[in-house]
Amino acid sequence: MVTTTPSRPAHSGTPLPLAPGLCSVALRHLDPEQVIDCAVTGGAKGIEWEARKHVPPGDLDSARRVAQLCRSAGLAIPSYGTYVAAGADGAREEFAACLASAEALRTPLLRIWTERTTGLEPGAARTALLSRVVSDLIDFCDLAAASGLQLSLEFHPGTFTHTAAETLDLMQRVGRDNLLTHWQPDYGQPIAEATGALRSVLPRLSHLHVFCWTRDHVRMPLRDHRNYWKPLLDLAASTPDRALPRYAMIEFSPDNRLEAVLDDLQTLRDLL
Repeated sequence: MVTTTPSRPAHSGTPLPLAPGLCSVALRHLDPEQVIDCAVTGGAKGIEWEARKHVPPGDLDSARRVAQLCRSAGLAIPSYGTYVAAGADGAREEFAACLASAEALRTPLLRIWTERTTGLEPGAARTALLSRVVSDLIDFCDLAAASGLQLSLEFHPGTFTHTAAETLDLMQRVGRDNLLTHWQPDYGQPIAEATGALRSVLPRLSHLHVFCWTRDHVRMPLRDHRNYWKPLLDLAASTPDRALPRYAMIEFSPDNRLEAVLDDLQTLRDLL
């Protein structure tokens, strides 16, 4: 196995700024070369590669190729955006394939999910699922740690990480220091609520997913929400980053058009 070390050395706790990044899922319809061209043109410093098309789990040739393309372009790979869902059937086999791809990518971190909780009311079924999620995450964290890697939870509605309180409770149950969390606001979430949620997870924050969606899931350009995102980005940048570079990454743009992604990257850079 390749032992991956952070691209920035550990520091004494001095806050470090956020770096602008891009999630390749924003341009899933394009090939990796086009995604990299967009990132370079837009001034991104790194790319989180998604695992459904661009870097499929276990396809080590694709992972090595993407890693080389990023190195040649001067781009970091802060995260491998997997869709492994702890607690789901087959999650352990999928994680093993994703871990191998993460090593080939030379990324320090894998983004993972929990199984969906949609429709599950509090009770025996939800409790049993939570136990499976915790068991999987403990094993995943230990396997990742053996390769010098960290894991980060997808902060997302309909999972065991829908809220900051749920996310922190899950991390406490798992009890592994290499388990962090991504963060993003809920759709149309008021700024006061979003700020409180982000502040709660700051000590375990890995990266931010940046997008602008209304409560009705209508995508808006980031430039129309500068006043919303500016204090959130400032808050994330004011907190020590646990020795790994912390990125704010454009995840979704209106219609995922190339021009919209570039416009959002420009706005993000201005805000940072």
